Amino acid sequence: MDDQLLHSFLPNARIAIVGSGAVGLFHGIKLAIGGLDVRFLLRSDLETARKQGIRLLSAEGDLLYAGSSFYGSSSEIAEVDLVVISIKATANQVLGELLPPLLGKETWLLTLQNGLGNEEVLSATFNTDRVLGGVCYVAASRFQQAVVRHFGGGTIALGDTARPARRVVQEIAAAFERCRILCQQSEDLNSARWGKLLWNICFNGLGIAAGSLPGLLQQ
Repeated sequence: MDDQLLHSFLPNARIAIVGSGAVGLFHGIKLAIGGLDVRFLLRSDLETARKQGIRLLSAEGDLLYAGSSFYGSSSEIAEVDLVVISIKATANQVLGELLPPLLGKETWLLTLQNGLGNEEVLSATFNTDRVLGGVCYVAASRFQQAVVRHFGGGTIALGDTARPARRVVQEIAAAFERCRILCQQSEDLNSARWGKLLWNICFNGLGIAAGSLPGLLQQ
């Protein structure tokens, strides 16, 4: 896709959420209620979501999305323009099965996963340079089917695997901001990931020792 055409990319984009846990649902609900065409790939939550929608409980305001965009397989969703990947990085081996039905020649991949090397895995697995990365700082927990509780935070540091960063990063950041998702562009995605890792080293063990304090969940 030519950069000159990106201004028209996101308003009409089809977006798939792959990994509908706390992180995927938190961002997906906001994008959907913000007016974007979001399609959720669900497993155990599928029937609940179809019956009563998906809900975000937050001090910033509760949200309910009860649209019809809940799917049990990637083939039902078909090709999209942007895939937001939020499964656990330890399950990356399933992406080879989940993603192909979603991919067209101009599909972008955005990983919101924790850990290092996720962008490289996506690039190598799908032989594409259309890979972006986002480092999430959000305290949220999926505590029952199709329901996420948000305790605080919600910022994404968004970066490109290419140098210089392509204009699509600006387009996605602007779209996320319009949907009330704080999104900052990172000029050095690798440094942002290492910064998050160092943050986690300090607080994740403390959170577990303290009985999984709500404010330390899914940071």
